[in-house]
Amino acid sequence: MEAYFAFTDECGCYQKNRTEKFNMAHPFYVRSTVIMSFSDYLVLQNGMDRIKITFGVRPEVEIKWSHFGNALKGHYRKGQCKLSPAQLAEYYAQVLDLLTSLESAEVYYTLTDNNIIGRVDETALFKMHLQNAYQRVQSTVSAKGGFAIVVADDLNSETRAIKDAVYDMTMAGDYVNYTNIKKGLYIDFSNQCHGLQIADICAGIFTASAKYESVSETEKHKYEQGHALLFSYAYKKIRNGFYNAPYYDVYKYGVKEIPNGAGRAVAKKLAKDIGDRLYTDLMREIT
Repeated sequence: MEAYFAFTDECGCYQKNRTEKFNMAHPFYVRSTVIMSFSDYLVLQNGMDRIKITFGVRPEVEIKWSHFGNALKGHYRKGQCKLSPAQLAEYYAQVLDLLTSLESAEVYYTLTDNNIIGRVDETALFKMHLQNAYQRVQSTVSAKGGFAIVVADDLNSETRAIKDAVYDMTMAGDYVNYTNIKKGLYIDFSNQCHGLQIADICAGIFTASAKYESVSETEKHKYEQGHALLFSYAYKKIRNGFYNAPYYDVYKYGVKEIPNGAGRAVAKKLAKDIGDRLYTDLMREIT
């Protein structure tokens, strides 16, 4: 039985009680989940360390997606590496290229549109995102006869409540029996976990892409770097259902709004674009 890690991280913010100003600043709450075998994780860990060294960054220094926006503004927070925006973009590209080289790697996304969702309790929403991720992890590892440990960054002040909710979910099951996943949720520090660092980047570029699809043409340049990284690298590893060959079904398989309807248009648009890109790649390979 092969063992897998599933690293999950968030981008954006969500609050039950939101103002128009909050929604403008945080239009989306996104969660990415990146699954890979233990052996591929070792490749990722060593590879990310080597990439950091080529940029003059010590391996123990975390490089987050949010650092890109800070660098564009010239705001380098305490402890943040002093890479330029161009250097950071190249770092993300190399790390994502490494991810796409891992045979077992797979990425799932869930998205909430804060301008559409109602007043849902924070813990309930976070659990819904994690429930979707767990269902897809269970589907992936059970098909391979494997076993997975789900790892998350320290979520927020609701961490204990979320851990308890996820533990109860994995013990009782829902319409899925979580027989191939460690019960509960393992919490790690992102600065000490390469898997959480890659999940952070994956969440960041998907959030940027959701914003790219939602703003006017004059505003798209703010998010084009993240959008380009998603459709140059990460799209290759997004979970899909290749059941309507030669077309790829990505919506619900690898991209889903949470809860139903709260961001469906954006989720479907990105899922279709990802599927179209996968189809184009396939046609290029066979012709």
